[in-house]
Amino acid sequence: MDSMNIHPKVVKTVNHDREIVKLYGAEHQNTMQAFILAFEYLPALEREAVKMTKHYLPEPS
Repeated sequence: MDSMNIHPKVVKTVNHDREIVKLYGAEHQNTMQAFILAFEYLPALEREAVKMTKHYLPEPS
């Protein structure tokens, strides 16, 4: 993705998520909330994550 076409709000949100990870670690509740917020602005990334999840996780029984 060309960085010139990324909306500034997306860049700000992703940078915020990175800072929260640095402060609290990847498994902290605040980190998870920042990650979910980033997903609200990145629907294409969300679709890719769903594909990856389906690839790595077993089908529900």
